[in-house]
Amino acid sequence: MVFNLGKVVKGPRNKSLVLSVAFVLLTSIFPTAHAQDPATSNSKSQIKVVGGATVPISYAPWQVALLNISRTGRGDWDKQFCGGSIISQNWILTAAHCLGGGVSVGNLRVLSGQAVLNTKRLSSNLATVKSIVIHSSYNSVTNVNDIALIQLTNPLSLKPGSVELIQIPSSKPLPASAGRISGWGYTWPNDGNSPGVPVLGQVAYPSELMGGAVSILSDATCLGALGNEFDQASMLCAQGGINNQGIVIDTCYGDSGGPLAVIASGNWFLAGVTSWGIGCGWTTPGVYTNVSNYKLWIEAKISSKNPQAITFSPPSSLTLAQSPFTLTITSSSGLSPIISSNTLLVCSVSGVTLSLLSTGMCNLSANQNGNGIFEAAPTISRNISVLNTLTSQTISFSPPASLLLSQSPYILSISSSSGLMPVVTTQTPRICSIVGFNLTLSALGKCSLTVTQAGNVEFAPANPITVDINIRRR
Repeated sequence: MVFNLGKVVKGPRNKSLVLSVAFVLLTSIFPTAHAQDPATSNSKSQIKVVGGATVPISYAPWQVALLNISRTGRGDWDKQFCGGSIISQNWILTAAHCLGGGVSVGNLRVLSGQAVLNTKRLSSNLATVKSIVIHSSYNSVTNVNDIALIQLTNPLSLKPGSVELIQIPSSKPLPASAGRISGWGYTWPNDGNSPGVPVLGQVAYPSELMGGAVSILSDATCLGALGNEFDQASMLCAQGGINNQGIVIDTCYGDSGGPLAVIASGNWFLAGVTSWGIGCGWTTPGVYTNVSNYKLWIEAKISSKNPQAITFSPPSSLTLAQSPFTLTITSSSGLSPIISSNTLLVCSVSGVTLSLLSTGMCNLSANQNGNGIFEAAPTISRNISVLNTLTSQTISFSPPASLLLSQSPYILSISSSSGLMPVVTTQTPRICSIVGFNLTLSALGKCSLTVTQAGNVEFAPANPITVDINIRRR
C-alpha cells in the first residue's frame, strides 16, 4: 500500500542530533507542529538522530556538543542545541544555521570528550568561545554555504579515544562510500510537519550520544530525491539502511552541525556537516554540507597553522633475526608521519615496517608535511645498530661470606659487563630483604640471594648467580 503524503516542509536539523529511522509502512498522518529556533527555544521539541544506537565517545571522538547557557534548565542536556567537529585544537567546524538567532560568543559553550550529557548540572570541562565565523555567502533560505567555524578561547587537550581531530578532505566522497553519523538529536522519525512517530524503547531526547552508519549517495540520486533544492557543489546527501524496527537511519533536528565522517587509508575525514532534510528518517535522504568544497575557505579563516611534533623512539639496536620489525611513530596532529631509510644497504622501510638487510648502522628520517591546519613537523633522525647476534654478558658479584646482624643495612656491589643494571632478589625473606642493592638483615641464618640481568635488544640475558651469606650475631 502506498500513501501519498504530498510535499513535506524542508527544515534545518539544529536542536539535537538523533539518528532517524523511517517506517516502511505509514499508517497515519500527524497534525502540523512547527519547529522553534534551536538555540533560543526553551523547549525540547526539536528532533534528534533517528534509528541509531547508543555509542561511546570513541565512536566519534571528534564530536562536540554546542550548548547555549542562556537557555533555561540546569544541565548540558537542557542547553545542547547543535553539534560540531574538532578540526584543530582551537577550532570547531559546524553549520551556519546553528549560530543564528540568540547564539552569541558570550553564551556559547563547547563540550568535548564525553558521550553523556549531564541532565542535572553543567559539566566542568565546557570550553568558552573566542569568535564565531559564519560563511559570508550563507543563504538561510536555500541552505547553500551552511558552514561556520568556532574559535575556542583555549586549545583543547587531545586524548586518544575521546578528544581527537578529524581531517578535512580534498574531494567529495564517492557514491556508496560508508559514512558514520553521530549526535544527540531527536530519535523519532517524522515528516517535518509532525511531532514524529514514537519508537518502542527509544526516548525522544537521549542524553547519550547516538550513532549510525549511512551510505553516500550520488549527486544524481540526490537531485532525483530532492530536486533543485539540492546544490551539487555545496551539498552531499546520505541515507542509512533500515534497522530492525523498520526505521531508516538518518540525522534529524538537533544533529545540525555534527559530523558525517568517512574513513580512507586508515584516517577519518569530515565529509559532511549535518545541514537539512525533508523530515527525518522518512522517504528522502539527509543533506550535509560538502566540506571538501570549503577546504580553502577553512584554511584561509584558520590563518595561523598549529605546530606539530613527531614522537619516534625506536630501539637503539636490533638483530637481523628481528626483521621485519614494526616501528611505532605518531604525531601530535594525528596526521601520519612518513619514515624513510638513509642507509638502504642496511635497512629499508615500507610504512612502519622496517626490514633489516645487513649489519651496520640503520639511519632513519621521519617527517610530516602538515596540511591546511598544521605546520610541517620538524624532521627527526634516528639511528639503529643492526647486529648479527646478541652480545653475551656476565654478572660480577662477590659479597662477603658472612655479615653481622648489626651491619644492616648493607650496600651490595654488583655490576654487569653490559653496563645494564642487574636485579637482586632474596630467596630467604625471613632472614633478609633487598631493595635495589640495599640489603636489610632481619634474623640470624643463611641469606640466599639471586642476581639476574634480562638483557635487551643488544645483549643476551646473563647467567643468573646465587650466593649465600651467613648472618651472625658476632
